[in-house]
Amino acid sequence: MSLNSTVHASEGSSVILSFNYTSSVSSNSLHWYRQYPRSKPEFLLLIIDSTRSVQNATPPHPRLSATVNEVTKHVNLKLSSAEVTDSALYYCALRPTVTGNPYTLYKNLTPPEEISQCGSFEDSIKSLNNTVYASEGSSVILSCNYTSAAGLPSYLHWYRQYPRSKPEFLLLIIESIKDTKHVNLEISSAKVTDSALYYCALQPTVTGNP
Repeated sequence: MSLNSTVHASEGSSVILSFNYTSSVSSNSLHWYRQYPRSKPEFLLLIIDSTRSVQNATPPHPRLSATVNEVTKHVNLKLSSAEVTDSALYYCALRPTVTGNPYTLYKNLTPPEEISQCGSFEDSIKSLNNTVYASEGSSVILSCNYTSAAGLPSYLHWYRQYPRSKPEFLLLIIESIKDTKHVNLEISSAKVTDSALYYCALQPTVTGNP
């Protein structure tokens, strides 16, 4: 649960974003993301509450630090020397929740030890249509190509996000090992309310492309 939905700060000051969380397991990984308007969520860091160890993005984001209290179930993200470019939507994701509150995002993330592994496999996903225009009532197809060098089935997660709202999980596709690495999402009888930002996320990548 977010403790500060909106934070106002002066340039050069320090900003702390805070969350309380609940969990029935002894060790939790908390993942922080930042998202600029009409851009994909950007992984910042993760912190493990049982050990308080932090794993930063590569390369690490400057001026960011995180703390967590396992007993009180409280986590902070501290941003030092705030700049105008820091103005964005921030998410904290508690694994293994499916959806959360802004700032919350869940993408079926892998444990920390598997995140570095996925980098060595060079998994990737790329949108084939950044913007799609459609008439009301028509069918719309959103497409992505992906690579998965791990030699394992691929888990592809589709999300929809409306402005200033958390990403909404739509569906999961499990693809067997095959040569053609292509996935489609079809929207039948398009409506005005379907206008949004759509994501396809490839597990175990840390972030997906819009």
